[in-house]
Amino acid sequence: MTSTKARTQRKRAANAPLHVKRLLASSHLAPEIHDKAKGSMPRALPVRKGDTVRIMRGGFRGREGKVVSEESTK
Repeated sequence: MTSTKARTQRKRAANAPLHVKRLLASSHLAPEIHDKAKGSMPRALPVRKGDTVRIMRGGFRGREGKVVSEESTK
């Protein structure tokens, strides 16, 4: 069972081991990629160096770019 408290959620994410932190940095696949695979691929995958991503929330919404590096240690 997981906590519903935001404070505890943040603490668990911050203190998580690296193999779990990597999974926390996952992103949804584009609908056309997911449909092309006919649902055989997961909806979200961990972000890796070289992936093309589109920002969906915040002030930079709509911008696209390539992932240059990934820091799961922070």
